[in-house]
Amino acid sequence: MGFLPTRFPNFFSPVWALLRLSRPLNILMIGAAVLLGRYLGSGDVRDADLLYASIAAGLLGAAGNIMNDLVDLKSDVINHPDRGLPSERVSIQNARIFLLVCLSLSLMALAALSPNHWVVYGFSALLLGAYNWILERTPLFGNLAVSLLVGLAIVFGALQVGFSSTVLVASGFAFFTTLAREIVKDVADMEGDRRSGFKTLPLAIGSGRSLLVINTILIGIVAASILPFLLLDFGGLYLLVVICTNIFLLLSVQSPGSELFSAERVSTTLKWAMVTGMFALVLAESVP
Repeated sequence: MGFLPTRFPNFFSPVWALLRLSRPLNILMIGAAVLLGRYLGSGDVRDADLLYASIAAGLLGAAGNIMNDLVDLKSDVINHPDRGLPSERVSIQNARIFLLVCLSLSLMALAALSPNHWVVYGFSALLLGAYNWILERTPLFGNLAVSLLVGLAIVFGALQVGFSSTVLVASGFAFFTTLAREIVKDVADMEGDRRSGFKTLPLAIGSGRSLLVINTILIGIVAASILPFLLLDFGGLYLLVVICTNIFLLLSVQSPGSELFSAERVSTTLKWAMVTGMFALVLAESVP
């Protein structure tokens, strides 16, 4: 949430604290992923269905984030005491009402879409529930679930027009970059997760080995990023921008036991890697 203000005049603070439960920036990123999927699939975003798809996916993500704060209240008292629920700026009852509002509006938008959208939406909703109640507490499976949901947002956007090689590359890139970022966040949250009885990957294998897993994923993405240029005729502009992406990815590689490790810094760097990587794919679709 570093890109958005955290303080407002007193009369608006309770409302903003409630809205923050939904992670507004994450909602915008989900909407952008749906938009990206449609553009990479067809090169055209002038479609009313795209608006409904973005709203349905974004508000489902918001509902999942609110549910996560409700389920993780005990650990957030330690890991994220400034959030609305642990700081008691938002009541549990109001959070539950907000969750139902987001989910209801999401379903209303979904009603305007195709049966294929319903299938992907239903699977994503079940996966969100499983993550919040079960998978988040298990080594790696929670990370894989979140990563799959991010990749599915791009697929969700492309459903109306069909898939292209660029859509598949974008989904894969989003999946693996998110996977690395989610493990980074688990390393940062080890103390609160330990006290709450969670069994995340860093708690199962240690922070040092977890950093080795993160590094392996990041180096694998860097190595694979050249393949679309070599095998799928992605243009020179793609290659130029993806070099910038690879710089961000390599800056995120950490030495196990390093005193310079900062989960917040690595997480932010990976966000920039995702932004530049998706821009490279837009260029691959737009410019021969």
